[in-house]
Amino acid sequence: MFAIVAAALCLSACFPPATPPQGARESLTELENRFRDLPGVSTVEASLGQVDPKDQPRDWLARVLVTAVGTDLELAGALREAAVPGVRGAELTTTLELPAGEGVAATVVDALDAAEVEFADTLRRSPQVAYVSLTPLRRNIDLERQASLSEGIALARPAAGTDRLSVTRADVTISVTDLEPGAALIALFESLSDDPAVSHLYFAAGAPTERASLNVMSDDVGRMAEALARTPDDAADRGQARRVAFTVTSADSEERVSGWLGLPLGSSPPNDEPQRNSEPSSAPNLNAERSGAISFLEETVLAAAGTADVDSREESCADGVGMQIRAFTLLPLSSLSDGLESAFARVTSHWSETGLQPYDRAMGTDIWRVAEPRTDRVHSASIRGSSEGLSLAVTSACAT
Repeated sequence: MFAIVAAALCLSACFPPATPPQGARESLTELENRFRDLPGVSTVEASLGQVDPKDQPRDWLARVLVTAVGTDLELAGALREAAVPGVRGAELTTTLELPAGEGVAATVVDALDAAEVEFADTLRRSPQVAYVSLTPLRRNIDLERQASLSEGIALARPAAGTDRLSVTRADVTISVTDLEPGAALIALFESLSDDPAVSHLYFAAGAPTERASLNVMSDDVGRMAEALARTPDDAADRGQARRVAFTVTSADSEERVSGWLGLPLGSSPPNDEPQRNSEPSSAPNLNAERSGAISFLEETVLAAAGTADVDSREESCADGVGMQIRAFTLLPLSSLSDGLESAFARVTSHWSETGLQPYDRAMGTDIWRVAEPRTDRVHSASIRGSSEGLSLAVTSACAT
């Protein structure tokens, strides 16, 4: 409980107040007034703050949330025109919220991105769709409970490209790219989502050179793992993407089986590292570290009962010897149904149950470490609450 209270207090106390760029507040106020004068606008809320007081103290971000009276998305175009002068010395984001109406789902969209607005208009008119969110923080389509997952994925695919766009139905979340998930995996998703033994399913599509991963929480770990091992990986079999890694975990986290889609259980990691047109290097192979860090973070997202995509990057180890993987994500406040503190508590409880221990606290971030070396190569994890949501990261052990 101390950690939760401290995290909340740190939002206002860990960093001294900063002075925004000259003229920023005045130009933001002028922008708010221009927005309020537009027909169809119900409310306008604006804030001005540093992008990150710790890591980017000189970069400022102006956030504006506009709520519409009705469902007319033409308002987004009017907002783009009114936003042209921008906010002095700060990057501007403008989010437009529209209610549900006859034949359209409730929608929140980045009003400054014309392509996203057009795509949101298409999505919200589908009877399969309950809610559309196309913003920099969350690109997600919430489906009606009776909707088909395959049809939802088909709706998302045209605009996904190599960026992740998630489709959610109840406790199933699937991120979609132009290649993933493949047909065989989509069919399996439909089957698993109706299986009473499955309580959560989370699929994170891979970036062009990264491996996709699938996490399933189930009361029948063995059966689910066998089913995944028998499921073909279409993109990997065609050589278009790396093979999907999967993990099946019991609800109490006591049982856990990992493997590779389309390969027998117990198989070695597939040798599908992307080929690069460069001279051979002595850089370590980080496949195991990447898979372990991403899988553990995805399990943490499930434990938090939030929704977010997971990214990762390679980093040099602190002592300068070797490399490690850092997987990271942000759970937006809007995705935390019962609030930041409850999600914070669930995450740290999950970490404690899976063998991590509190290690340090600095600049509002709680750092946990493993008590002893793990087979998944996870070394530490961190959690930080902010006005944006819950920032989570998992760092692998070093590889040399």
